[in-house]
Amino acid sequence: MGKIEIGYFASGGEVRVSGDTYELREKLKSHGYSWNPTTKAWYKSVLSLQEIESEIQFLKGIAEATISDEMRVAKKIAEVFGILSGYDIYENSEGKVYEIVFTVESDENVEKLKEIARKIKELLEIDVMIEKVENESTKNIYDTQFD
Repeated sequence: MGKIEIGYFASGGEVRVSGDTYELREKLKSHGYSWNPTTKAWYKSVLSLQEIESEIQFLKGIAEATISDEMRVAKKIAEVFGILSGYDIYENSEGKVYEIVFTVESDENVEKLKEIARKIKELLEIDVMIEKVENESTKNIYDTQFD
């Protein structure tokens, strides 16, 4: 059995599998995963917390698996707020999540997102930033670090 790490690509709402995956490639393909040669990882889109849990169980059944801090954070955000995608998770070199960034295109839901950001900061002790896309560039409009 190979050793794998189960991560999460929050921008796209995808479970990510990396590590010793060569021997698992056929099982991963038949279970709906796609290989990304750039990141050297397998990805599968998920639409719910239940699907994330189901994928974790599947992966633990085919390999010795560790759950990344990024997956831990993504699962908690999905569990508490029902948000599966539309944000980025940043980790340090030790694999510990230190920041989450939400990107918005309008001011429509910013106040609600600020409330969510404050709760994430309180619950997970991780800084959260909200950026707004304007004319093909981004502008920081909120950061819990300075709240």
